Amino acid sequence: MQLLFEYQELWIVVSEGIVGPVDAATTRKDLKARFFINQSLDPTMQRQLELLQMKKTEKVADYFSWTLALVNQMKSNVKLGNNSKVLVMGKGKISISLKDGSKNTISNVLFVLSLHQNLLSIGQLSEKGYDMRIYKRVCTINDEQKGLIAKVNMSPNRLFPMHIKSDTLPCFSFVIGDGSWLWHMRFGHVNFRSLKLLSSRKMVSELPVIDPPDRVCEACVMGKKHKDPFPTKKTCRVSRSLELMHSDLCSVETLSNGGYRYFITFIDDFRRKAWVYFLQ
Repeated sequence: MQLLFEYQELWIVVSEGIVGPVDAATTRKDLKARFFINQSLDPTMQRQLELLQMKKTEKVADYFSWTLALVNQMKSNVKLGNNSKVLVMGKGKISISLKDGSKNTISNVLFVLSLHQNLLSIGQLSEKGYDMRIYKRVCTINDEQKGLIAKVNMSPNRLFPMHIKSDTLPCFSFVIGDGSWLWHMRFGHVNFRSLKLLSSRKMVSELPVIDPPDRVCEACVMGKKHKDPFPTKKTCRVSRSLELMHSDLCSVETLSNGGYRYFITFIDDFRRKAWVYFLQ
């Protein structure tokens, strides 16, 4: 896996978690790299969510740990506790799984490239109606209907790390239960009769027994719609010179030595002879 990322020039993002200068081209490349890394290494790169009081009342996340569904792509700055500013690339939402098995969504999440930890605002939790209490190095979060939903011990650096599991968005992954359909797509929507022939003759390693399905592939039907063929020859041909002429007028940015900026061309369709005249 490391060799793959080194070949794509993306390994520095994995090993150091940093990006280069924030210009348009670099930002687009980093977004693509982080999305690719997140989908490939998500189980091995889980990070912690730090619960603390921030001056900005939004949650802040990076693209490594969680799958962030961007709702609004915008650029702004957010001010941290040490008065430093970090660039915000967008706002979205994150789907999480609670310990009781239920699902929940953290909304208004700011996407920040340069952060190494995911941060959660106490102020916004309070605005959402949650009751938070800190007593004897323990932070508890209570919901009016569900009761206690989180209990976090304070870390040595006086933060409250919460271990929360992020769900993969349905639009990023899907599972095809039927192996025949899976191999049909892997082979570029080849017909099932050919797939069955490959399987019966054992021409492809690890290709299972293919059972042609009863329904048709919608993508194949849409891709094989009737199309009129291109004409094999011209519908009409000229029979003598100067019967049909092709002409075009062009300009150049730099004047010629003779002071000409334009030139016009004439092409005889019958003899294919061309004339070029320069114009001022």
